[in-house]
Amino acid sequence: MKFFTKEVQIALVAIIALVVLYFGLNFLKGLSVFSNSSLYCLAFEDVSGLSASSPVYVNGFKVGVVEEIDYDYNHPQRIVVKVGLDKRLRIPEGSTAEVSSDLLGNIKINVVLAEKTSQYL
Repeated sequence: MKFFTKEVQIALVAIIALVVLYFGLNFLKGLSVFSNSSLYCLAFEDVSGLSASSPVYVNGFKVGVVEEIDYDYNHPQRIVVKVGLDKRLRIPEGSTAEVSSDLLGNIKINVVLAEKTSQYL
């Protein structure tokens, strides 16, 4: 009996197609499965226009993406944004993040680094 019958070949092609589709869509959204990033949680009062896969910038350089946006039901008027930032980036204590848009209406997060301190997040 032959193992690679037509049905088994079709099933293998379908499984491979689904895996490629999953990784391809995540790549197009800007999310990397094998990324070298650290997850940070930021709290905002207003995130109008911000969505998952929006870029995160430090001094005009892209250092990460927004991975998830959740409403904090325990603290009203607070929205928690989870961002994945490059592991090599060291964020000084006291840094702030702000949601901003450019002239074309693209929404992004700008991280404003605090002055040099000895403590890092």
